[in-house]
Amino acid sequence: MITTAALMTLLLLTGGAALAVLVTDLSLWATALAISVLGGPAMVTCASGVRRLVEHTLHRTAWHGDLASTAGALQTATLLLAAHHAGLPPLTLIAAGALLWPATALLTAALTPRRTRHEPLAPARTGNTEPRRATRPRSAVTPT
Repeated sequence: MITTAALMTLLLLTGGAALAVLVTDLSLWATALAISVLGGPAMVTCASGVRRLVEHTLHRTAWHGDLASTAGALQTATLLLAAHHAGLPPLTLIAAGALLWPATALLTAALTPRRTRHEPLAPARTGNTEPRRATRPRSAVTPT
């Protein structure tokens, strides 16, 4: 399972890459179309693999795995954007992304604190401002 936040993040990254290719050179419309059509399923498949890697390697829950996978994708995209502006070729960027995504996801999961089931939740503060009653409440039913 993948969360909606992870799905939307991955589709946003894919759409951003396709739009960047299209804006950069209009003659590369076929490449932008291929990124749009094939990029989403490829990213979701890779995200599932990275999530499972985090879950099995670090013994984390699915929620932690999904969080680490999404954060790793965003961190990797940021690094790859900087590397692209430095002038690295596209195949090098793809290879670097394939290595950086799992590495950053594992690092994120390792550094993210996890709460165990035995840890009690902090009590909620409701901020009840209702005035206290001066008299005791009486029953609505009167004895006969």
